[in-house]
Amino acid sequence: MTTKSAAPSTGAGSLPPRWVVKSMTRLHVFLNRLTGGRLFNSFAGDDVCFVTMKGAKSGRIVTVPLMYVPYGDGVLLVASLGGAPRNPAWYNNLVKHPEITVSHRRVSVRPTAS
Repeated sequence: MTTKSAAPSTGAGSLPPRWVVKSMTRLHVFLNRLTGGRLFNSFAGDDVCFVTMKGAKSGRIVTVPLMYVPYGDGVLLVASLGGAPRNPAWYNNLVKHPEITVSHRRVSVRPTAS
């Protein structure tokens, strides 16, 4: 008896191409900045914060919108990549450069990731 492995899923549970995710992220950040932080503070009905950090490889300053959980005076950021077997790129940025800026609804704080 022979078996074949299933083809990679292209259904609702799969991740979109990386260029789509990067484009949507940049647009989300741009629109939030354009409105002075008044709009685009949520994604799919959940609040997001905007985390500005230095890239681990490039050294460039990047900002990404991330869902978060308020925790004391800070926030919890979960680097799950939707349950993928690898960490999102921003996780590696925080490990190498833990000094970040977290902004939400026109309020910014400068915590150190730990």
